[in-house]
Amino acid sequence: MLEDIREKLADQEHARWSRWMNYLFTKGKFNGDGSFTIESQSVTHWLRQVKTDYKDLTEKEKDSDRKEADNTLVLLRSVDFLKEKALQVDAGAVGSDSDGG
Repeated sequence: MLEDIREKLADQEHARWSRWMNYLFTKGKFNGDGSFTIESQSVTHWLRQVKTDYKDLTEKEKDSDRKEADNTLVLLRSVDFLKEKALQVDAGAVGSDSDGG
């Protein structure tokens, strides 16, 4: 069961990476030697995000991360990982730390 979940999560991570790379390649240009140059405003934007804790991101930026988290929750629910009452996650409880851990 865990190996199946692991493979599904790995597949999802690859899809997430592929979406990111497709997006990234819209933010620059391919050079004649096969290298790629990223627009400076994109580099500046992403460096700011890299240095920013999630809690300090804009709501729009958080929503992008939440969308990816939602994709993971959908996958986990699809393999019955979150069926137990103690692991049920609803929109209001996502991110809470009620168990102290």
